[in-house]
Amino acid sequence: MKNLAKVISLLLHPIFIPSYTALFMVWALPNIFGYITSAQAVFVIRTIVFYTLLYPLFIVFLMKKLGFIDNYNIADRKQRILVFIPMAFMFMWTYTVLYKAQTPHITASMMMGCTIALFLSMIINIMIEKISIHAIGMGGMFAMVLFTAGISIYNISWALMLVVLLGGLVGTARLVLQAHQPREVYNGYMLGFLCMAGAMLL
Repeated sequence: MKNLAKVISLLLHPIFIPSYTALFMVWALPNIFGYITSAQAVFVIRTIVFYTLLYPLFIVFLMKKLGFIDNYNIADRKQRILVFIPMAFMFMWTYTVLYKAQTPHITASMMMGCTIALFLSMIINIMIEKISIHAIGMGGMFAMVLFTAGISIYNISWALMLVVLLGGLVGTARLVLQAHQPREVYNGYMLGFLCMAGAMLL
């Protein structure tokens, strides 16, 4: 059971969520982005994958090699802060690049939601208690898919149900692994959803 929970936690790790969401968004909104192979779509996907996935992975790898973090699970609250800070700035940079490039408003809004959620989770982690970053990611993804469903030319109700299912799976996985208390998972869902929904409505 724990091995399955580890696989689920890895596949739905929050570092992958912006890239997953960007791919889905570009596919689901051809009325905004054109074909997924269009120059605009490729630019959006490439920017988000590079700055929110590849570069942060390299930073975490370096931090592990230099001894700033004990392992890649980063369960320690203080070590989480060390990882959150560079990631938050990478997210801010991604938002800036997308905004300055005048990509569709929804792309910059998505990164704004991700950035706000990451900064708030950092504050909560310092001042109150741990909060599930996995749950924050899934809550944000649900808000994003919900917003996308309202403007897509496709019927993507199946995607909403899939994200709810995946969100339940990842939350359960974190509890099985004893990485969080239930309230930390619930608070994560709520924070992720509210940050992304707020960014979409701005």
